[in-house]
Amino acid sequence: MSKTKKSTIEVKGIAVTVLSQASDDYISLTDIAKHKEPDRSDHVIQNWMRNRNTIEFLGVWERLKRLNEIVIRQMQVLTGAMAIRQLKG
Repeated sequence: MSKTKKSTIEVKGIAVTVLSQASDDYISLTDIAKHKEPDRSDHVIQNWMRNRNTIEFLGVWERLKRLNEIVIRQMQVLTGAMAIRQLKG
């Protein structure tokens, strides 16, 4: 099992956590979202995840990485590739 290395990079004055494992790097979306809304970074990520362009981007990324595309296809069917949001209440 490869060891995970945690580091921080600075992007336009924002500290962003990076996890590196083997040849893969993972950046923290939460750290980036906190720059936009420090107290509600979850809203920033929710809005990004329901965006049609994001769904299309993830589909392209999966094809490039040769991952299982079934997840994205299901998301497109469920959302109609539109910005659908579930509200409490």
